Parts: sequence; structure tokens; C-alpha cells
Amino acid sequence: MAEFEAIRYETAGRVARLTLNRPDHMNGMTNRMGREICQALEAAAVDDRISVLVLTGVALACDVRLMIETARLNTAFLDVAVAGDMAIPWSLPRLVGAGRARDLSLFPRRIHADEALAGGLVSRVLSAQSFGDDVDALVNTLLEKSPTALTGLKQNYVAAEQMPLREFVQHEAKRHLQIAASEHTAEAFRAFVEKRKPNFT
Repeated sequence: MAEFEAIRYETAGRVARLTLNRPDHMNGMTNRMGREICQALEAAAVDDRISVLVLTGVALACDVRLMIETARLNTAFLDVAVAGDMAIPWSLPRLVGAGRARDLSLFPRRIHADEALAGGLVSRVLSAQSFGDDVDALVNTLLEKSPTALTGLKQNYVAAEQMPLREFVQHEAKRHLQIAASEHTAEAFRAFVEKRKPNFT
């Protein structure tokens, strides 16, 4: 993989970490950064070892969004005379609703952690002192889950964003039967009965 300048990308075990790396510019997006992010995400997608991707610096694209209590968020595009970028009009309404998304875009301002949490922009606000440890604890919780079920759940959420309900229910039922017949599910049930942690291989 080519050397990155605008991001950092590292893997360790089943975890990939992608970090936006333009702190002097508040991680403002550039064409180069966009290309490098795509390259890193493509590398993670084809790496069968990776179960969890931790992305530091771009919130709306993540399944779970965590925020340090001292951080601030801002759409900012209108302030520099552009209509938006990074698919914000697609993703933001799905997180906070259409009216709230328009308000955040039409009236750019710094959003504090408590407002971001109350409005659904983030799911958790964490202490700056313990942020790394708290993130690692959440990552480890995911790593204890069945990789088969974790992948299936993520695929279900992606499919749900693209399908009408009737079609999705059929899709979900088919995937459920496939996963339920897997060795991972059998191991999870054995572990539950035996009152131990499952050992997924």
C-alpha cells in the first residue's frame, strides 16, 4: 500500500485504525485525504482479518459515533460559500431528522458535546482523559462477538438503508437462517448453557 500523508492507517489483529492526520487544519478534508481514505477503506474491506474499523476524525460515516467532551462539531460549508460535501445532506437527516439537519447546515456553528448527544449526532460523550481506554473497551466488546454475526448485522443495517421493508424482512430472514446454522451460533449456545464465554474460531 502507498504511503499516506493526510491519514494514518494501521492494523493490529482484527482491528484497523484510520486516523485523519491534518491537525493543523482541524482535519479539513482535501482531495488527497479523500483519496487516501478510500484506499484505506478498500484495504480494510478486503482484509479478512479485520472485524472492527476505528475511524478518528469523520463522524457521520460511522456506525457508532463517540465524542470527547471538549470537542466541537460544525458543518461550516455555507460559511465558505459552498453548498456542502461528503454527502452530508444524505447522512445527516438520517441521524437527526430532516429539519434538524437543515438547521445545522443553514446556520453553521460550533456544536458542543452535550448538544451533539441530545440531538443524536453522537451516541456517547467520553472524557478526554479516558477516551482511548473507553474506545478500546468498546472495541474489545465487539471483538468478543461472533465475527459471522457481527458481519451479518452490519450487512443488515446497510441493506435496510437501501430496501423497502417488505424486501428487507425477506433478506433478513434468509441471512438469519444462514447465520443460525453456523458453527459460531452453535458455539454461542453451548457457551450460554455452560456459563462461559464463547470461543469463536
